[in-house]
Amino acid sequence: MDNISFASAIVSIVLALVSIVYSLQSGFATSNQFEGIKNIEGNIQNELRKFQALRDTISQAVEPIKDTVGELQRTTQDIQKTTGDIQKAQDNMKRNLDDLNNPITLDVSDLKDSSKKRVITLTHTMVVTLYAAFMSKEKNMDIPFHVFANFIGAKSHYAEGMLETLSALDDGIKLEQGSSPTRKKVTNFNEDTFGTKSDLRDKAIANPNKRIGEDFISAIDEYYSDIKNQQAKDSVG
Repeated sequence: MDNISFASAIVSIVLALVSIVYSLQSGFATSNQFEGIKNIEGNIQNELRKFQALRDTISQAVEPIKDTVGELQRTTQDIQKTTGDIQKAQDNMKRNLDDLNNPITLDVSDLKDSSKKRVITLTHTMVVTLYAAFMSKEKNMDIPFHVFANFIGAKSHYAEGMLETLSALDDGIKLEQGSSPTRKKVTNFNEDTFGTKSDLRDKAIANPNKRIGEDFISAIDEYYSDIKNQQAKDSVG
């Protein structure tokens, strides 16, 4: 029994030593595992930092592209607006030209019988030009072709040419040099041939296009309201 007890004690001591050694090894292994995990965590953090840097690089590269796209969008909008403005201007020009060429009928005295009336058809531009011609004769002032240019542009030359032609072909109207070689004035105007002042004015104002109708005539009347106005600028457009 004493031998058995001694053997048991020896075995217990050995098992204890084995347990201690195993525990130590397990501790070392666990410590190494923790260290490995820490290393892995550090590597992951490094990779994440790399991804963050890559994201920042991509953002910096994309930002100019976004700015360029935004600029292109703004440019496209400006082009669309400009195109719309051009189209609007073209529409207004076409409408103005149509209104300038609208046929207008006038009742004037018959050349052979003053008791009779005859009907003549003129364009709006011609009616306004004849009204200005009558006012030139009445006020003894130059014809304000610069006013014409403000309202009908290059057609002011057409208006001047029309008066020149009428003056050459018909004694009912006479066009002469005005206050300077570049200016013209009317010295004779036959209402029986070209219509009365009031009829010409009323027909011109009746144009549905207010700018080339009422506003145009108002500008002509304003010019003829003071002879000093013909000194302000050359009346030839």
